[in-house]
Amino acid sequence: MIIFLDRLLFRKVFELSQLCFKCLLVFFLCQPVQAFQGQDALLPEDMLVRYSEAHNAGDAPDQAISIAVYRTGDVFIVIPEYMQQAGHYHVLLEPEQLDGLWRLLIHEQILTFDAHTLRDMQIKKQQSLKESGAVITSVSDKAEVLLEIYPNRYQPPGLVGADGDAVKHINWSGLRWDAENYPEMEPIQLLSEIQAFMLSILQHKDLQSVD
Repeated sequence: MIIFLDRLLFRKVFELSQLCFKCLLVFFLCQPVQAFQGQDALLPEDMLVRYSEAHNAGDAPDQAISIAVYRTGDVFIVIPEYMQQAGHYHVLLEPEQLDGLWRLLIHEQILTFDAHTLRDMQIKKQQSLKESGAVITSVSDKAEVLLEIYPNRYQPPGLVGADGDAVKHINWSGLRWDAENYPEMEPIQLLSEIQAFMLSILQHKDLQSVD
């Protein structure tokens, strides 16, 4: 009788352990899918910023890096096929990381960023350098950066008197070269910091593929 009960107990424990193992296996296998589907579960008004970078201005959208950051800390990344790290990824930012990014996004020089005015300033500086006899350099292959910022969706202050759908669009090409050659232009330096932050997410230790 004792031997029979021991065998019955062993069988129950074995069956339970198998069930637990199967549950854990399903959980881990489903993690990437759940993370990717999580983007669809987030509301459109949860997005704080969308960043895209094309290596050559005029590239199609599917040929650009795309990084979307949400106020939940969720980040969804798409890297085009021609790049070494190609694929879809998800990562969750720590609150302090999200706060740091937010401070950059709502800086006055970013919210008032005027590409036409800044380009005019660059042209005037180049003309001045040319007149002084200085050698003017340029870069032919210019990456194009696009930013879509929602400054009223996380913490104040954002755009005073504006609602959560208020958006700031920034389009700039040749940012790396300009940041190096125009250190006195604060908006360009701040935009470069945002670029560096966004691209640093690609190296995050918890980056998870959701392909």
